[in-house]
Amino acid sequence: MAAEGVSHRGEDAVAEVGFAAGREAVEQRRREHRNRDAFLNGGLDFLGIPAVIETALERLPGGPVRAFESLYEADREARTVASELIAVRT
Repeated sequence: MAAEGVSHRGEDAVAEVGFAAGREAVEQRRREHRNRDAFLNGGLDFLGIPAVIETALERLPGGPVRAFESLYEADREARTVASELIAVRT
């Protein structure tokens, strides 16, 4: 057991990573809501959706997926690019 007042750097680092992941998840959810709202409010028409997807995929590097984490990261990147494209359109 650690003495009182002793820094728990490992625990602090784990907590910070957890907080950062939580903040990223919240921001991702906000981007998804803005994208949905852009569609529902007429800022992005139905036929504009494939154009956003195609442009986002063109801007991102392709490659094999060897682990779920790389798949999740590619998904996050694609959603971020799509959000940026939608923001420019609206």
